[in-house]
Amino acid sequence: MNKSVFSGVAAMSICGFAAADIEQDYSFINTNGGEFEFFEFEAQGTLSGVNINTQFTNTGDFTWAGDILLLFVDPNGNQVQYGGYDVEWDDVVLAGDFDSSWDTSLSGDYAASINLEGLDVTLSGSGTWQYALRNGYSSSLDTSWQSNALGGITFEGLDVIPAPGAVGLLAISGLVLPGRTRRR
Repeated sequence: MNKSVFSGVAAMSICGFAAADIEQDYSFINTNGGEFEFFEFEAQGTLSGVNINTQFTNTGDFTWAGDILLLFVDPNGNQVQYGGYDVEWDDVVLAGDFDSSWDTSLSGDYAASINLEGLDVTLSGSGTWQYALRNGYSSSLDTSWQSNALGGITFEGLDVIPAPGAVGLLAISGLVLPGRTRRR
């Protein structure tokens, strides 16, 4: 095997070009109904699904775990929402709702797998992705949400964008830019 090809393969494995889903942690604490928190990350690809794990703690309100409303926004501005009760974003494609196990005020751990394929919009692109969590229950608009949601979200089909230095490493290795090979 040519040394430059071998070094290019090594550079690719060092840079992490293998496909991997993006994982994000979140904290959504004591938010009034309709309020939201936005989170951002850099990625590329086509979002095919989302897995969410939530530790829901109800501290005395009548809000349910399933009142959480999620919004996903790709770098092109396409948007999809999931969950909530009676609060929605305007002009956004609805991808569904949490199953009935989330329809409770009981504190506990909740998990869901959300399929985003086959919708009227495809979330894809390279750049800054956003997601938001919102209290999707309008009756708690005037009072504190009195519940905490801590957890993690895995974005399926997205990869981390390689840092500029990683692309430079590939260029030096001869994989990106054609280079001369040494004669023997």
